[in-house]
Amino acid sequence: VSGGVVETAHITNPCYLHYDAPFADLAAAIKGVVSIPVMVVGKIGNPMLAEQILKEGKADFVVMGRPLLADPELPKKAMAGEFEQIRRCLFCNNCWSVMERQDFKGRGIRCTVNPAILREKEFEIKPTNLPKKVLIAGGGLAGMEAAHILAQRGHKTILWEKNERLGGQWNIACKIKGKEDYARLTEQMAQSLEEAGVEVLLGREVTVEFIREVQPQVIVAATGAVPRIPNVPGGQGKNVVQAVDMISGNARVGEKVVVIGGRALGMETALMLAEERRHVSLCTRRELGRGVERYTAVTLRDRLVEKGVYLYPLSPLEEIHEDGVYVMNGRDLLFLPADTVVLAVGFSPKRELFEKLRVIFPELEIHAIGDCVEPRDAMEAIREGAEVGRTI
Repeated sequence: VSGGVVETAHITNPCYLHYDAPFADLAAAIKGVVSIPVMVVGKIGNPMLAEQILKEGKADFVVMGRPLLADPELPKKAMAGEFEQIRRCLFCNNCWSVMERQDFKGRGIRCTVNPAILREKEFEIKPTNLPKKVLIAGGGLAGMEAAHILAQRGHKTILWEKNERLGGQWNIACKIKGKEDYARLTEQMAQSLEEAGVEVLLGREVTVEFIREVQPQVIVAATGAVPRIPNVPGGQGKNVVQAVDMISGNARVGEKVVVIGGRALGMETALMLAEERRHVSLCTRRELGRGVERYTAVTLRDRLVEKGVYLYPLSPLEEIHEDGVYVMNGRDLLFLPADTVVLAVGFSPKRELFEKLRVIFPELEIHAIGDCVEPRDAMEAIREGAEVGRTI
């Protein structure tokens, strides 16, 4: 039992915005009027939830698709009671998005949390013949994945993170409604670092002096990115805040808000604000949902419309004033009143450390991964960490 047709495929493939097992009750209704076995599918990633559906008699079988891409050993781990070891599906639908993304076309299906999918032989963990001391600067997803693999292969691995907790930008994503369970990934990756013997140092920033003291043979820069500020009049005004700061609770917003940016972060931010019963307008210079997986984009758009968010696609920002913004909508210059302007216009890589170290330490092997190369999503960050961890 599933749901949806071609025009409503976002229902057939429920993302993180949908509640778990959305078709279970429908399966139960069908099971009550047929005499053949009934199976149910759709956002059932937790084996305990699957067991509950069976115990309640809602279905005879539970079908999992995406969760088995995330962790092919899910059934085996569940049977052994190793529930905390299961790498849970995020229902981000990146496994679908690779069919549309130019950077992944022709390379087969991919998974955010399982970079080895369809590359199992290539990604086999092979012990190194030449152990090295490796310093990783940055404890986001890319840095953690690289550190874990390097340590597993026998390298002496040190991970430095300037903040007091691991996770980087991923910690902000975990605060978005529907993504609360994403924090499990950070916890599992942190646990894997401990099990692999990675030396983790938090609340410290990598400096040239520290590098000279530690004397690593290899440095991996995974220093992330910073939010962009649009180059328009008023772009740094007092009424302007970054979406990441608002989501983190480090910035307050008023009752009338204009969100600038129509990718995932902008759409999710606008939805959060609308659910707080604020008056929200969302403006983007391109199409709404550009760069967002198609099924997730449709779901986000529908939710925004349901919550009464005013949408202005193809409306580039011109100016920001104390009482609102000007956007170019077609040939018309529109003024949208607002007491707060929230920016979600992308990120710029933090490459300063990487470039500095290449000059000061030309004799060292230095790599850059993750957002400090170019802003990217979690799937690409983890993949890069996994690849560099296997090449050193």
